[in-house]
Amino acid sequence: MLDILAAVIERPILQAIRTSQAVGLELDESTDVSVLRQLDIHVRYLDQEGKLCCHFLALVPIQDGKADSIVGAVREVVEKKEIPPHLICGLGTDGAAVMTGRINGVAKQLSEIWPGLLCTHCAAHRLALACKDAADKVPYMKTFKEHLQQLHLYFRNSANRSAALSAAAAVLGITDLKVKEVKDTRWLSQHLAIQNLQKNISAVLNVLAEEVEVRKCAAAKGLYSFLATYRFIAALHLQADVLPHLSRLSKIFQKEDLNFLAIKEQVPVTLAIIGHIKDAGDQQAPGSHLSRLNQSLDDPAGLGQFSISVEQERGRRGQPEGGDREHFWRRFRSEVMDPYLNGLIRGLEERFPNLEVFGSFSALGPQAATSPDHEAAHGHLRTLAEHFPSVDASIAVEEWMSFREHVVSGALKDKTQLGIMNDLTSKYEEFGVLYPNLCKLAAIALTVPLSSVNCERDFSTMNRVKTDLRNRLQGEHLEACMRISISGPSVQEFPYEEALKIFFRKPRKIKCSDNSCTMGNTEDLVSDNGPQFASSEFADFATEWAFQHTTSSPHYPRSNGLAESSVKIVKGLMKKAQDGKADFHQSLMIYQRAHKVKVAKIKEKKKQKQQHDKRAKHLRDLKPGEHVRIRDHVTGIWNIQGSVEREVAPRSYQIQTEQGASLRRNQVDLKPQVSSQQCVEQPDGASQVGETTSNLAHQIAQNEPANPDVPSVNDSVKTPLKTLGRPRRNVQPPSRLIESCWTLEAVNGLK
Repeated sequence: MLDILAAVIERPILQAIRTSQAVGLELDESTDVSVLRQLDIHVRYLDQEGKLCCHFLALVPIQDGKADSIVGAVREVVEKKEIPPHLICGLGTDGAAVMTGRINGVAKQLSEIWPGLLCTHCAAHRLALACKDAADKVPYMKTFKEHLQQLHLYFRNSANRSAALSAAAAVLGITDLKVKEVKDTRWLSQHLAIQNLQKNISAVLNVLAEEVEVRKCAAAKGLYSFLATYRFIAALHLQADVLPHLSRLSKIFQKEDLNFLAIKEQVPVTLAIIGHIKDAGDQQAPGSHLSRLNQSLDDPAGLGQFSISVEQERGRRGQPEGGDREHFWRRFRSEVMDPYLNGLIRGLEERFPNLEVFGSFSALGPQAATSPDHEAAHGHLRTLAEHFPSVDASIAVEEWMSFREHVVSGALKDKTQLGIMNDLTSKYEEFGVLYPNLCKLAAIALTVPLSSVNCERDFSTMNRVKTDLRNRLQGEHLEACMRISISGPSVQEFPYEEALKIFFRKPRKIKCSDNSCTMGNTEDLVSDNGPQFASSEFADFATEWAFQHTTSSPHYPRSNGLAESSVKIVKGLMKKAQDGKADFHQSLMIYQRAHKVKVAKIKEKKKQKQQHDKRAKHLRDLKPGEHVRIRDHVTGIWNIQGSVEREVAPRSYQIQTEQGASLRRNQVDLKPQVSSQQCVEQPDGASQVGETTSNLAHQIAQNEPANPDVPSVNDSVKTPLKTLGRPRRNVQPPSRLIESCWTLEAVNGLK
């Protein structure tokens, strides 16, 4: 049922993917709680209105992280989901060497398989790497980040220190904020840590100073010596001015529907802001944190109470440095601020260059249409046509000349480039018919993934679903759970009827009379001969709902053994649940999910049959009209006489008694009627066996010549015969009974 629920969610998504004009894939790999490699595939496509849709596509376990394994897994998923390969135009990865290797990387191999594939490196990862490289190239900024992490660990590992920090914040009237952790893998962590620390730095210094004076804590002394310096406070204010802009850019890159326009528009804005901070120097913009640096150091209610007059912590090592704040500021600018900001600008420019292909998509924007230089737009279209084989360059240029008029003075006037591309790709507009090549380029521009952030979110869902207690969850079941969690609608909006239709299309233990039924009407129903089932009301019910009602042989529970065994098991579960005060339905689910052992059961049944058949025989079939004796199931005496009317089922007959009653009995309760003399002379069952054996010996003696060396059949007949009074068993393969059968038996058995 879990797979069916996931299939209901996945079906419309796959249908929309197959009808999209272009498709983009996002790839990333991670390790789950069971230390198994998992490859996550996220898909981007366009709906009928030309709007971008992003969905989880598949989670594939891979043996290793090699490029060949990843490429094989991606191709297998594409074939399994029946996605047309010619629609795949973009691939987004996290930038790992196995993904972007220029010789044998995943992107290189897939580009050879799918010509025209545009491969990109995740923008969020590129931004994080640019920030990390800029900080690592400045020694003090690298040490600054390490001390932030040590400060977090100092308070996190002690409840007393955290309580002291809260008390100090309350005394100083500062917002009680925790000291956040700094990690390179968490892109916004340093911004949050700087934001909190900048607000309660005075409370942190108070607690560290108290720890040094009262408890003589060496760790607190080291942290206080580093934090209570001019350079640390200046770096803290610098980060408070720069990181909000980088954090805002990171949030944009983490959007689900990110497209190339974000890089085109937002990266230059961030570069300009960082350049302004660097060029401002001593005259920082009013309202910035750096402009209030000296004011913060002199605030008596804040940092002023610590009288910070040391530039760096080196004064603690016997190397005091004199000078005033102007001297400290000039040294900070030359050694920390300018190198750090220059590294940020250089890293952003190197990591986000004006790529030729992405820059060529500007031909679809309003600026290219209104520009008098048409040759630039024509050159962009030719560049795109060279990369994407499905686009004809000459036809695209002709289409652009007509399309330009719509942008300048027609229906697309005063629209942004994103709005223009949405109208081009919408199937409800006529532009797709008029300009098929431009429409294809617009679809590619919208679906090419520029980040793999969606895969990171999928892995977060995987970690929530596959926990330590569910570490055996894997394969298709793990993928189904993730699909329901990521793409599934709310409980109230889920199409349960469609799920039931899929459920009953497959052969189930309850055979459905209609493939499209939603309530599971059966064709055959087997029960015992209880009055609730043998009543005329139940017969009318069977007629009304058009199913065949079959009852087991009366007073012969073995004919309905599966139901009887299930009733026994369910009653035992009820008793155990009641005694242990547990949930009965949970016990029932565990029983339903129990593993089925078939081979061992078959061998055991064969052995049981051999032991049983040593003193068993096959009862001969009874014929209609044959006189029989019926055993009373209460007394066990064969005192009822009657004749066979018909055979209802194998080994089950309808009998007409001498009193006129019509009874149904199993063959073990019926005995062919013989004379009284034969019944007295021979034991039960021996008369028929002896008579049959004597007739057989007489026929063989007449037809075969005498041979003195071979013992005669009559000699063997003289051997005493064993009494065989039980019918032989028929071995059937083991099976699990359907839930509805034991429900009827259990409910009536417990009443």
